[in-house]
Amino acid sequence: MSTFNAPLPSQVELLCLTQRAPLLLQGILSKDPNDEDQLVFLSDNSIPINVEGFRAIVNFKDEMQPILTLKIAEHNETQLKLELTTISPKEQRLFPRLFGIIPLSFKIMPSSEEYPDWMSNTSSIDSSWETPEPLMNFSVNGVSFISSVEIAKNSILLIELRFKENIRCTARVVRCIKEESQFEIGVYFEEIPQEAIDHLTEMTLQLQRSLL
Repeated sequence: MSTFNAPLPSQVELLCLTQRAPLLLQGILSKDPNDEDQLVFLSDNSIPINVEGFRAIVNFKDEMQPILTLKIAEHNETQLKLELTTISPKEQRLFPRLFGIIPLSFKIMPSSEEYPDWMSNTSSIDSSWETPEPLMNFSVNGVSFISSVEIAKNSILLIELRFKENIRCTARVVRCIKEESQFEIGVYFEEIPQEAIDHLTEMTLQLQRSLL
């Protein structure tokens, strides 16, 4: 484990690994004056959801500092108390977009009625689903892939990720760019289970380490 010797307070990025979707925050990290085993994160902006109990990753602006993995012990408005769990060597970037094998199938959600059925595993994939080439650009927050069909921005996609087990999630289309006869689609995960977050996070860290 690397030594944590960053000067505090420090301006950092904090990625909260929530069950809904990863939440990226900017703010100041400092030591807790009342508990030497805890750190305090003060967000630059309001934190939209309660993240108490979730895991988080801290990325320092200083390129020489390591990456910290923590547990969010307490959430109070724009302030979080954090318990340090792991110190990892500094990577090229904490939240890059990288290329990797992301096997998935998707379908444009035609109506809101399909959403609860999909997330509760009461519906299944059929011939109307599209399966793009699995080598795609990805981050913990989303993916981009090539599609044979144009998809309007802000459309909601039902997505099945096929890792060690099939994982269901939903995503919002944030980009659709025509490339000759195909379309480059960028999506941001709207709802994604913790096991998918864990897998994408581990893929990101493994690929970053390979770049060192």
